[in-house]
Amino acid sequence: MSPPVLFLCYGKPEDLPESKLFKNLLSLSRQNKLPSHWACLLMGETPLTGEEWNQIIAEKLREEGLEWQENSLTKFEYFQVAEHSTQELTQLHELIAHLNVQLDLQGNFLFYPLQEDFSEFLRIIHSLGLSRPPEVRGFRRILLEMPLHSDLAGLKSKQRELHDLFREEQIFRRSYGLCPYILNALISLRFSNGIFEPLWNRHQIQAVEISLGDLTPVNREQPSFIEERLPALLQLLSLIAMDPPVLREEQAIRNEMLKVLLSLRNLDPYEIPELAMLGRLKSESLLQADIEPHESYLGLRIHIDNGRWNETPFYLRSAAGVPQDRLDLVFHFHPVSNRLFQESDPLDVQNTLVISFFPELKLELSLGVPAGQNTTELQAVQLNWKDEANAKSMRAGFDALLLDCLEGRQELFLRADAIESIEAWISPLKKAREQKKLPRYLYRDSEWGPSEAESLFEDLHAQWWEPENF
Repeated sequence: MSPPVLFLCYGKPEDLPESKLFKNLLSLSRQNKLPSHWACLLMGETPLTGEEWNQIIAEKLREEGLEWQENSLTKFEYFQVAEHSTQELTQLHELIAHLNVQLDLQGNFLFYPLQEDFSEFLRIIHSLGLSRPPEVRGFRRILLEMPLHSDLAGLKSKQRELHDLFREEQIFRRSYGLCPYILNALISLRFSNGIFEPLWNRHQIQAVEISLGDLTPVNREQPSFIEERLPALLQLLSLIAMDPPVLREEQAIRNEMLKVLLSLRNLDPYEIPELAMLGRLKSESLLQADIEPHESYLGLRIHIDNGRWNETPFYLRSAAGVPQDRLDLVFHFHPVSNRLFQESDPLDVQNTLVISFFPELKLELSLGVPAGQNTTELQAVQLNWKDEANAKSMRAGFDALLLDCLEGRQELFLRADAIESIEAWISPLKKAREQKKLPRYLYRDSEWGPSEAESLFEDLHAQWWEPENF
């Protein structure tokens, strides 16, 4: 069971029920995975009575199919911070101390800004002297949702603000797409099986695909699908492509992931239109309403310039609003160099390893076998294994990241150097989008993305792997 905690949030009252944190809390509550003692205190400038605040929370709970209970009054509190006066901050400090003692929260505080500009929140935390952990017991952590929409200079400025109050080990930066379930499965498969390490390099693997799709509809307020999805894709890439860590220890794993990010081949602005594309979901309702579809797809070809992966292309794609949650990793192995089977299409018999994570963990290995007794033609067969007993959803995996934060595990949270490396690398891509130099294509909701995305594979004997029953 996770330790007791007080979630301290800052923002508008209407933003908390729509936040990822609130959805995590409801989901974990249904699973009985929340700490036995916890509370959530929202600080904001909006004038609001206790009854009005309770109505906001109760309405959201009803939307989620949950009944409002009287004991929920102790879970969600609201405090107006209007003038930031000494008297006001003293009252706020007393309320926090009261909740801590009344609910036996053991001095554990998790700060969660609801707004992208969290400077005011940091000033309140500093004024209350809450950022440093107490000497006896208790933790102080801050959870940030990626991306922090900013250029590299702005991002570094935000990092300096954070580090003025918090040490790096207190800061948890969460990007959508990764979860403990994925980390454990990948590390177990790759590093506990001697068969994989000799194959995990450019000499054996011709190309790698990473496909991340989910049911979540496109957020029309999101300024860029690139900013929303690419950090998660690059984090996945770094986990897949990293060298073996020296220890099964979080900083050792994060160090190896950072090395991959630092080895990404820089994007040439003149080549970006050939390396990346955006897609928009073709919706009849939007077209009839004469509304331009929002970005909902990103496809990209990149290279890692290091000894392990040099000249092996990685193909990344992400789509929102697809029929089901998907995370598929596909490894295309080099074709054989002999000429014994010229009659067969090399694309049909190429060896591929597919690792799928949702809706269940699944492995699929494609091999070429004789098509008959008296022929040299080949046919492809698939060796399959799947863990049907432990089906997972992307939402459940994302919920688990909150528990990791409460327990202080940082493996899947982005470190400052990693997020700055990602921002520096994607800056040319963001600029190309702003200048409308990225090609955009339409696609249907029954597809992974636009058919034009096949062009990213150039002349390789490969194409996007498509899951069955998609």
